Amino acid sequence: MLKIVIPQNFGMIHLMQAFDTNAISYLLKPIDREQINAALDKYSSMQEVFQAKTPLEKMGTLISQLNYQYKSSLLINYGDKIIPIKIENIACFYWEETRLLIITGNNQQFYYNSSLDEIQKQLNPDLFYRGNRQFIINRTFVTGAERYFTRRLIAKLSVDTPEKIIISKEKSSAFLEWLSNQS
Repeated sequence: MLKIVIPQNFGMIHLMQAFDTNAISYLLKPIDREQINAALDKYSSMQEVFQAKTPLEKMGTLISQLNYQYKSSLLINYGDKIIPIKIENIACFYWEETRLLIITGNNQQFYYNSSLDEIQKQLNPDLFYRGNRQFIINRTFVTGAERYFTRRLIAKLSVDTPEKIIISKEKSSAFLEWLSNQS
């Protein structure tokens, strides 16, 4: 239901009441047609988002989420060449100051044009773990973990890494749980 309220004496109290009642827009006099159209457009776009879906539509959304296909390979620019690298052969992703470094299982290193956040969304979380702000690691290449100061851990990989992969004490339990669920 669309409700348009135009207060007679406006002020901070009415503005706060607008937020409390989930207002879509707060219009002050003099009101022009553009303000009203903008408020109505906002209402229409929000109505589409919050309209109830049929059970069939909800099921379709759920199935599409379950069938999400993670990346199986990345195309790497290496000089004049474009090289496909299988995701399963990547030991870790490392954020090096302003760029992403990929380290493969046989210690090859390539730069990739992406951020850790972007690449993390494309990786299977059963296989890859975000260790910290600099590293995403592949379970296949994790050889173990060592205890570190104040209940933190250091993830050990079978490849050389530019620095220690320190897992915070907040993430230590989740990391060990992820590591113990190897298939």
